[in-house]
Amino acid sequence: MLSIEGIFKPFIGQDVSPFFWEFLDPVLLTIIVAPFLHFSVLKPMKMQQQKLELQKDELAIAAATFNAQEGVVVTDINHNILKVNQSFTNVTGFTSEEAVGKTPAILFSGKQDKEFYRRMRETLQRDKYWQGEIWNRRKNGEIYPEWLTITTVTGEKGHTYHVGIFSDITQRKVFEEKISFWPTMTD
Repeated sequence: MLSIEGIFKPFIGQDVSPFFWEFLDPVLLTIIVAPFLHFSVLKPMKMQQQKLELQKDELAIAAATFNAQEGVVVTDINHNILKVNQSFTNVTGFTSEEAVGKTPAILFSGKQDKEFYRRMRETLQRDKYWQGEIWNRRKNGEIYPEWLTITTVTGEKGHTYHVGIFSDITQRKVFEEKISFWPTMTD
């Protein structure tokens, strides 16, 4: 109370009652401190809270996507596997421990030639996206068809990753083969 009274007394005068200063102290404090608190503490805290809530939502979406039914593999720019999901393991037979640090070449079946992979890399580099059918090899040696989508993703710090999402299409291939052998009704 003395500090506010000491600041304003020269401007207002000496003959102001003590009751005035007791009333003025909370009002002046509110007028001076409230905007400071709002703009320097409360508003930034609210913005930070909103940012954190958005990040939590994004992480929840990413986690749900990563744990989808499709196989997911994330590689760095040099094609080293950084992360795989459980569906990757279910389809390929390779556990996360066996796949991380290797390249997707662990799945190489030999059914596509070098030209196929060259065109895949070229398309991925140009369009940041590639999608198509590919034949891969499971850990047990079985060759299987999959539908693969690869997307190039750039992180906040400028690091580039490739995210591959795939589905085993063995059953679809079996049905396609059966349909191709059905007699036609043109006769």
